[in-house]
Amino acid sequence: MERGILSQSFNTTKLYRVIDITIKRSLLQRIFGLSTIVINANDPSSNGVIVLSNVLDGYKVRKMLQAAVDDARNRYRVVSREFMANGDDYEADDGDGVNN
Repeated sequence: MERGILSQSFNTTKLYRVIDITIKRSLLQRIFGLSTIVINANDPSSNGVIVLSNVLDGYKVRKMLQAAVDDARNRYRVVSREFMANGDDYEADDGDGVNN
């Protein structure tokens, strides 16, 4: 993602790090056929959130992004694991059938 007018920064996020892709649309965006795509990723360079504003045909773009994310996960054999809590309640299973 590229930012800035006078000084610029450029961040790259690996597709397999994407956790969630959300579409948001204000009333004006709906009138003009635009969307804001919010990408949540497990990536420190973007602070975990990438926002693409005023994207034409956002639902189609989201579908294309999701397909690319799935392909990247398959190519690199990455398995995503979702945690619903902050990790405090996590109990490790070392294979003996008893959670530690």
